[in-house]
Amino acid sequence: MKNRLNDQRSNVLVKLISDSVGFSTGEEYFNALICAISTHLDLSCGFIFSVDESNDGSCALIADSIASNTCHDLQTSLDPSIIELILNDKSIVIIDLESDFDATMLDNPSGYKSIVSFPLYDSDNTYTGILVFPSTEIILEQNLIVEVIESQIPRAASELERLKIKRKLNLFERNYNNLIESTQDAIWEADIYGHITDINGACREIYGHPDIRMIGKCYTDFMTDSSALKFVNNLELVMQGKPLYNILSDHLTKDYEHIKVKYNIIPRYDKNNNISGIIGATRDITASVKARNTIKNTSELFSSILSRLPVIFFRVDEKGNLVDIRGNGLKRMGVEDLDWVGRPGYGLFIGMDEKIDSALSGNTVFFENKGTYKGTPWWFYTSMFFDSWSGYGAVGFSVDITEQKYVEEQLVELLNNNRKLAQKLVEVQEDERRTLARELHDELGQSITAVKSLATVITASAGDQYSEIRSLANSIIDLSGRLYEVVNNIMQRLRPDIIDDLDFSETIKNCIVRSELETTGVNCELIITSSINDLEEVVKVTIYRIVQECLTNISKHAMASNVTIHIKRETESGNHNDKTLRNDPSTASVKRDIIKIDIKDDGIGMNVKQKMQTGKHAKRHGLQGINERVTAMGGMLEITGKPGKGAHVQAVLVLGGSNHDVSHDINKCITDLRKMRISKSETKNIHTH
Repeated sequence: MKNRLNDQRSNVLVKLISDSVGFSTGEEYFNALICAISTHLDLSCGFIFSVDESNDGSCALIADSIASNTCHDLQTSLDPSIIELILNDKSIVIIDLESDFDATMLDNPSGYKSIVSFPLYDSDNTYTGILVFPSTEIILEQNLIVEVIESQIPRAASELERLKIKRKLNLFERNYNNLIESTQDAIWEADIYGHITDINGACREIYGHPDIRMIGKCYTDFMTDSSALKFVNNLELVMQGKPLYNILSDHLTKDYEHIKVKYNIIPRYDKNNNISGIIGATRDITASVKARNTIKNTSELFSSILSRLPVIFFRVDEKGNLVDIRGNGLKRMGVEDLDWVGRPGYGLFIGMDEKIDSALSGNTVFFENKGTYKGTPWWFYTSMFFDSWSGYGAVGFSVDITEQKYVEEQLVELLNNNRKLAQKLVEVQEDERRTLARELHDELGQSITAVKSLATVITASAGDQYSEIRSLANSIIDLSGRLYEVVNNIMQRLRPDIIDDLDFSETIKNCIVRSELETTGVNCELIITSSINDLEEVVKVTIYRIVQECLTNISKHAMASNVTIHIKRETESGNHNDKTLRNDPSTASVKRDIIKIDIKDDGIGMNVKQKMQTGKHAKRHGLQGINERVTAMGGMLEITGKPGKGAHVQAVLVLGGSNHDVSHDINKCITDLRKMRISKSETKNIHTH
């Protein structure tokens, strides 16, 4: 009889709860369920949690019913150990808090005495939620409560699963809408006739129309006529269930500006799997098309320029293989550009492998190479550097310098001939001076001596009775002596005898003495390093003339107090034509025997440009004469000076200069002049090392 009464009560309670819930769904259903169970089963309150096992068992409150104002949340009203027990025990749990837990250890500010919990499982039998009902009284009719609540579990589990799915769908839809609005592609929907039903923000930006101007219009209204016709044909295919991708089309903006686009269109299906319209995605490729056209035009222009210039452009990949090579310069080598693509780049020029490795490591390299084609030589000057634009490989330019080389060879030959001619002129000049000096000595000198002798005889023969004749004869004797000194000085300037008679060091010292600098209060210091006595005559004469001319200028114009003369002979190593700078493996090291002459004073200085001016009517003597002599020797002259700062003459003579190449001598002489300096510690009284 008692069991029958319990069954009747249970049925009544189940019906009451079911009637209270009715046909509600979602959160409304759970709120009604919690209130009904709490009310009809005399429980203090109730909670429904959604459990996410994929996220460390975290739970979220779905619905609750509060019995008193002091209870706000189950998780803040019970001890954490009780909450953990309820969540982890995935079965029906009835807890008597006073008997099952130590009251001194229990944190229970709400005064609950009992708790009933029911797990919820979805259709895949996955633990998805829990119903919790605490009570301030001891639960006596446990079986009745369990039976009544269990009757509601299937629907509660289904509703919870449906609610989770709905929330996920809402989240997916929100994310999808955000994605659609954030993309730069125009996303649009249209009906089966192509009339637009929905657009995203990018669609408005691309075409420049607001929603009200686009929705309801046919998509062909925003196309050119030819593209619209193509779209109609494509629409028929899509209506047959065939999606189309990457359709190139010409469209029109709000201002009727033509733009290039690519669009995709796929069919849209309704719930009955019937095609109800289309979904499209359009991308504005106007900028990329312009960029591609610009790159294409630039590449064509670049190729056109290369086809007309005597150059070679090439690129190698990170392995050193040629990926591009072109240019009119290839004709000089007798190859076609396509013959080289894909081949190792080191086959292009000699020593190319080392240059490619250096360029790939980030260096910029320059080198020169020579070769022949059908017996005709060619030269290319190449610069190669890392391809930072693409981030790998290297880029190089080779300039055809064959014609320049031919011109250089002709120029060197002309310069060598001119130098030999200048040297010959100097030699002829010296021979002429020697001859003139000899003539002065043999003819004029002897004549003066004869005149002086005759005057002496007249003086002796006149006696005391012809005093006037004797006086005139003595005057002739005096004038003859002075005239002989003048002639002797002229002969010394034309060709000093001391060059042939004494060692050359003494000749230079004698030149200083003849300059009479010391008699005017000028201190002259001479430094001679290494032996200069075994030099060829033309070298000695050149050195002598340089010193002689400088001392003459100093004595006449410099108003100096100190003069230093340094003559140094040395042997230096050099690279012929400095070809090593161009990475020519055939470069040979050569030895050069040179004379360095350095003369400086502390006088009033001079305007070098004005002194060295060689205009149409300029006289070729003095400093210009020195320059011609040095050039004839294959050397280099440098004169520096400023008003009030003294003057400095530096000369480098290449011994045997006529056998050396002009370009080599010039380059080396410039280097020598820049290096040549006189140390104060070396400038002592006249001495010879």
